[in-house]
Amino acid sequence: YPVSAVLADKDVMLCIRPGEHGSTYGGNPLGCAVAITALQVLEEEKLADRAERLGQVFRSSVLKLNSPLVST
Repeated sequence: YPVSAVLADKDVMLCIRPGEHGSTYGGNPLGCAVAITALQVLEEEKLADRAERLGQVFRSSVLKLNSPLVST
């Protein structure tokens, strides 16, 4: 489900007044519920950590190919 967000520091956010910024997908209750659940899954299943570990395994395996097409 499409969702959008705006992230900025306090100085930037305080410059934006109501009606100055809009989003096609912002504020949709179903979209927000789906996004929150997706973020919970990312955290609970430690998917970022898993991606880092698997990325290291992949890079290591590719480097072992010893191909001139692969550089570090």
